[in-house]
Amino acid sequence: ELLRKFGSIAGVLDADLHELTKFNGITEKGALLLKAIMPLASRYGDRKYKTNYKFKNIDEIGDYLMGKYKGLKFETFGVLCLDAAGKLKKFEFLNEGNATAVAVSFREIAAAVFRHNAACVVIVHNHFENAVPSKEDIEMTMSVKASLESLGTTLLDHIIVSGDDYVSMRQSAQFMSIFK
Repeated sequence: ELLRKFGSIAGVLDADLHELTKFNGITEKGALLLKAIMPLASRYGDRKYKTNYKFKNIDEIGDYLMGKYKGLKFETFGVLCLDAAGKLKKFEFLNEGNATAVAVSFREIAAAVFRHNAACVVIVHNHFENAVPSKEDIEMTMSVKASLESLGTTLLDHIIVSGDDYVSMRQSAQFMSIFK
């Protein structure tokens, strides 16, 4: 019944507490338990990928970032800070936009790089329609790469998350030349 009403597991987990309790067999405690799943999953992800965790590949980074972006209601820009060996230093959300766009300044990215003493970074944001990079995403990626190089920091990738999918610009044949 819940899936029929809300359309998906994500819809159920994002549903209003009061709406959930309208269903036969869903008590307030049961609804609270459903509402606790996403915060618990987020904390699990934070514990699984502790500081100094060494990512094995871009796919593992993509999976990690999809977890960070679950349940967000607006486009949000973040930066994943890594050391020279590819070990996690910190992930940080830098700015939240609206349902169709998010802006971030290079100054905000540079501040995160300095705050976490990052040698390498992955920039990331989300889309709601699909994970395909826009013209603005491509231009911004090239600009951020050049600016980070002036700081002695490497831009490893720009990942765009959309629901249960993501696009790694570094892994996309169409955009990989940006990272050479």
